Amino acid sequence: MCAVGNPESFRATLAESGAAVAGFAAFRDHHAYSAADVRRIEESARRAGATALLTTEKDEVKLAGRTQLPLLAARVEAEIFEAGFFADADRRLAGRSR
Repeated sequence: MCAVGNPESFRATLAESGAAVAGFAAFRDHHAYSAADVRRIEESARRAGATALLTTEKDEVKLAGRTQLPLLAARVEAEIFEAGFFADADRRLAGRSR
């Protein structure tokens, strides 16, 4: 489950990682999960045979301690391979502050 701007990208990342996804629930970005939301998510997960809930780190913070199933968060990291990226970014940002 996730509440991010591009939930399909998160779903694709899970598929590419080899995660066994039993079901998927997407909410609008910055969604405030209600108790009813959590209950529906868990009921759906159990019906699908899931043994845990997997979400983003951002949503894990909102859901911690509120689920009966184990709650896991997918950590996504960015890698930048372009030489000089940070020097260029610093130069561009410095120009904005003037």
